[in-house]
Amino acid sequence: MKKLVVLAAGFMLLGAFAAQAAPRKESPRARINRAPASGNLAQHKGWFAFVPKLGFVVPTGSYGDVSNSGFRFQGAAEYYLRNDWTIGVSTAWSQSGASDDSKTAAEAALPGGAAISSWKFRTMQFGGYARHLFATTSPKISPYVSGGLGIYSTKSSASGTGATQAEIDV
Repeated sequence: MKKLVVLAAGFMLLGAFAAQAAPRKESPRARINRAPASGNLAQHKGWFAFVPKLGFVVPTGSYGDVSNSGFRFQGAAEYYLRNDWTIGVSTAWSQSGASDDSKTAAEAALPGGAAISSWKFRTMQFGGYARHLFATTSPKISPYVSGGLGIYSTKSSASGTGATQAEIDV
């Protein structure tokens, strides 16, 4: 898993430095920034954006039955192909704990009165996406539509007393 994280971070950095290293031909004329013909899309073509995020995880469905809320760290890097189109990559890491009902049910299945002191779920996510930005007449509203693909890996770990590690592995 560490190799995958290092590989993803390396690709993000390589893309950022490769774009900065590309020579740009400047026009002898003075550069004039003009607004698009309609809407408020800024002139961002060729720009990179780095987006760090911090948030909460609220499990739902059957995963919500065994897990409590947790926290999430996420980062993304995107490149503006045009003023209204971006492509990007993202990675995220989240952690949440097991619900009390899940711990109680798991402890009942363990031999000899074993107790689970800590049970955590960790999820790693990698993905890529494309985003289309819509022009509006208001600078305060920036609607967009986005689509992408990603992979997730969720692992759990538990520790406790009165049982061997092999008995409490989940």
